[in-house]
Amino acid sequence: MTFDLSEFASFVDLEFRAKFRAVIDQISLPVADRVDRYTCWPGLIVEAMDPDSGRLTLRFKTNPSKLRVGEYVYVNNLDVPPHQVISGPEGVIEALDTRQGICRIRAGYRQVHRFLGRFRIGQKLVLDLTLPTVHLNREMPLLALRLVSGDLGDAPRLQRIRGLMSGERRAQLLEDTGGAPGSGVEEGDPSLRRLTPSQRRAFDAATRRDFALIQGPPGTGKTHLLGLIVRDFVRRGMKVGVCALTHHGINNLLLECLSHSDIPDVCKIGGREHGRIEGHGSRLRLVKSPGAYFRSKTIPAVTGFTQHAAFSPVARNLDSDAGADALPDRFDVLVFDEAGQLTVPAALMAMVQADRYVFAGDHKQLPPVVQTLRPGSGPARSVFQHLVEQADHEAFMLEESFRLNDELVRFPSEVFYGGRLVSASSAKARRLQLRTNQRFADVLSPEAPSQLALVRHDSRSQEAPEEAALIAFLVKEAVEGGVPAEEIAVIAPHRRQNVKIREFLGLLGFHGPHPQVDTVERIQGQERDLVFLSMTLSDRDAMARGAEFLFLPNRFNVAITRARKKLVVTASPALFRALPRPEALVGAEPPLLDDLNVLKRWYFQHRTRAVDVTDRAFDALSELTRLGAAKVSPATPSDAATRTSAKQNSESGFGPS
Repeated sequence: MTFDLSEFASFVDLEFRAKFRAVIDQISLPVADRVDRYTCWPGLIVEAMDPDSGRLTLRFKTNPSKLRVGEYVYVNNLDVPPHQVISGPEGVIEALDTRQGICRIRAGYRQVHRFLGRFRIGQKLVLDLTLPTVHLNREMPLLALRLVSGDLGDAPRLQRIRGLMSGERRAQLLEDTGGAPGSGVEEGDPSLRRLTPSQRRAFDAATRRDFALIQGPPGTGKTHLLGLIVRDFVRRGMKVGVCALTHHGINNLLLECLSHSDIPDVCKIGGREHGRIEGHGSRLRLVKSPGAYFRSKTIPAVTGFTQHAAFSPVARNLDSDAGADALPDRFDVLVFDEAGQLTVPAALMAMVQADRYVFAGDHKQLPPVVQTLRPGSGPARSVFQHLVEQADHEAFMLEESFRLNDELVRFPSEVFYGGRLVSASSAKARRLQLRTNQRFADVLSPEAPSQLALVRHDSRSQEAPEEAALIAFLVKEAVEGGVPAEEIAVIAPHRRQNVKIREFLGLLGFHGPHPQVDTVERIQGQERDLVFLSMTLSDRDAMARGAEFLFLPNRFNVAITRARKKLVVTASPALFRALPRPEALVGAEPPLLDDLNVLKRWYFQHRTRAVDVTDRAFDALSELTRLGAAKVSPATPSDAATRTSAKQNSESGFGPS
């Protein structure tokens, strides 16, 4: 195949314009409407401020927004008119303590002077999500595409990149430099001897070829394996660059590298707000900006960075007319994690830093987040998906899950991994340890690692209070039965449902960060002993409008593979009964119809052992209402009518069409 860069350039431009328009539309709304879209956080009160840096310490009661640590925000007085929001100074959420109700904001790039003297103690503020940065989100990816295309001058590295992306160039076996099977170093290394057969094949491919793809399904030890691969490179005297979509992903891999004492030094560029990696003394160096790092003549053994940091010195070279002849040679090899979420343009921005690559990811989990195309389709596909499906490169799949027990692994293995994913011997018999004989003992039973709990409601879209109340009491009963709150996670497709679940958990005494309640996107890469998944929806029109987002199989795969011991899915029978028929999806393509079939297939496998908890869920909702602080949104129809009409649906009448 040919590698058509023009489709990616058009995609980058369309995505930026869509994101820009979306933010403009949102910040032009009144505060109440902006809050309804979760991009606005009103009512924070200035508690302290640094007169030198402008850093603010803010106190809050609740966070009704999706704004998190690391987000760039406009900081304004609470009564700012909508048309002036964009004129406010830009800051970065530096720290967020939900238990104490403290948020810290630092001034954004070149914004310190706009913070100084602007705010006062006791002032009420509002935070709004900022516009996407033109330089980072549009200009740099487009420049990278032009560079790789050869428009700015060609170079052997650029030709190799195009060859890999088109599939015309295959992985090359390198000469043995000390890491091949049978070497003395390996024979004395217990960590390599403990690798599973599939991990060993992936290790050999990564360390003996100039290009390798490693597919890591849920819980298969991908990060641990990448740490061993990086260590092998360092032992050979190579300089390694580590790149991922998120700073969280970079930090995880760098921490794995630091667990190996024979990796002498590690450097991290930027991302101070995205979780700190400290406590490793002189072995770890944190650099604030790409400029400071690339100006230094000292090259650590391992350096972690985002694609923007990697491309920054290249962009400066191009601005100075150095062209493709000035490609950097700082790294011998690049290791990409989260490659299933990196777009092709984003990956190219980093690939120009080296000639050798290891890509690790899973195109069966979450794809890149996009607004203008179906996720995973056309130029919206990830670089991992592109290399596997378009360029037809071999991917070495890790086949043993150390997370999923023998029951939890069955469905994802059959549907997403061709039956190859199995539960590791250490995980097969793993079951929830629970002491309970209370009202939800049948739902929480350790004997059913994957449980469907039916709550009969209708006409719910982004919020289902019945499911939220049920989950709050299930969490309470599980914790009372001996499951630590930090080993519980709750997932829902919409932030509105997550807010409702947190509200109900708060009424039952859960005010801290545990259990974690979040969307699928926020919880990928994490795992817990017990996971609750609230499907929420029962409105046919809402499902038809959001079908491509709500029923994407990758999202469902991530949601049902976070649990180590038990998964409980709460859903209304109306969800499965109202799955949009093909004729209801105007212009629907076969992939979308396949999406619906995945969810139907899971349902049919679980319906015979499903537990109907409708009465108990409504009772739980009534109890929480009586506690006084819960403000349950009115149902459509009323809660009483919902319960009555739901009860009239017989078991034979709610199967999906």
